[in-house]
Amino acid sequence: MSNPIVHFSIVGKDVDALARFYTETFGWGSPRHPDPASSFLQTGEAGDLTGVVKPQEQGDPTPRVTVWVEVDDIDSVLARIEALGGSAAGAPTVLSQGPRIARFADPEGNVMGLVERGREKFDEFQARSSR
Repeated sequence: MSNPIVHFSIVGKDVDALARFYTETFGWGSPRHPDPASSFLQTGEAGDLTGVVKPQEQGDPTPRVTVWVEVDDIDSVLARIEALGGSAAGAPTVLSQGPRIARFADPEGNVMGLVERGREKFDEFQARSSR
């Protein structure tokens, strides 16, 4: 089974300005997000890749983009990542009423995310969250 990219997150200082930039540049939708400080980005039709724009946390000076990859088993993928020179970026966690996730750094320090398949599809979690 493949491991598709299922989500992306953009973190920056001005969520509204970033959401407006991406919706106006690419014609993406911006459905309501359950956290009023964040904004969803819908890249196409229902079921297409969805992202979120989130505010930087206090003390975090770095804007960034994180790509999320869906995998069958986070623990085995993290072990493979570490064997190949990457590292876990914190412990795996379960989102409230959602999937299990984890972040990792590749050998160059680029941070990406993992979403565990099975508990609930990430897009179903996002769809429920955007209602």
